[in-house]
Amino acid sequence: MAVSSLNLIDSYQVLEVPRGASLSEAKLSYRDLVRVWHPDRFQSDDRLRRRCEEKVKLLNEAFRILEQTLGQEPEAPAPASPRAAQTSPAAAPAPEPQLYRGKWGYADHNGTFRIAPAYDSAQAFSEGFGAVSQGGAFGYVSQSGELSIELRFSAAQRFSEGLALVRFGRCGYINTKGEWVIRPRFDAGLEFYAGVTGVKLDGKWGLIDTYGKWLVLPRFDEMQSFESGRALAREASRSFAVYPSGEVRPL
Repeated sequence: MAVSSLNLIDSYQVLEVPRGASLSEAKLSYRDLVRVWHPDRFQSDDRLRRRCEEKVKLLNEAFRILEQTLGQEPEAPAPASPRAAQTSPAAAPAPEPQLYRGKWGYADHNGTFRIAPAYDSAQAFSEGFGAVSQGGAFGYVSQSGELSIELRFSAAQRFSEGLALVRFGRCGYINTKGEWVIRPRFDAGLEFYAGVTGVKLDGKWGLIDTYGKWLVLPRFDEMQSFESGRALAREASRSFAVYPSGEVRPL
């Protein structure tokens, strides 16, 4: 289904709600579906990531049509001040990304914006930071709403173990101050787990530590994020389990 050809009936179908559902029901389903189809879940698979990007565009357009048809909600309130946001940080969960009139901000569980919708994209908070973008440039905001790491990257992913994958020409890893820890030299990369991560160089995946040292030289055609203590990888027609120690076992 093409984005440009969507009508009202199509929009209900895309958002997986019954025809005649309320805007609040559509919004709830929309938020669930965006989480399911978020492209960041498939950083190691270009085909699936592109498919998710197209799906999210479709979801965005469907919700826009329903919002315009069913009546827009009240203007988003101004974000909480940094002082208020920093008070008792453990008292409430981090706000979540939410779309409002074509822009992303961060709202609490009641739907109240804590960071005003001003961004073209926004990712969930991880280790106190959320990746956001404006005009194709990516950076990070803190939960107080401060732009903690300036918008200067062409892509940015969530923090894990104090490091985040960003693209600046090529991919590398920065710390929470925005400083390079592993200089950009990779085609792609995954999140850190137990001090290691998978990275792609010249079309092949390998394993590095937090210093950028190779534990497994690039050899795999595909590699998944670590889960339950290992990462699954494929080389030609063979499958392997890769462990944080650098051990590789055939499956």
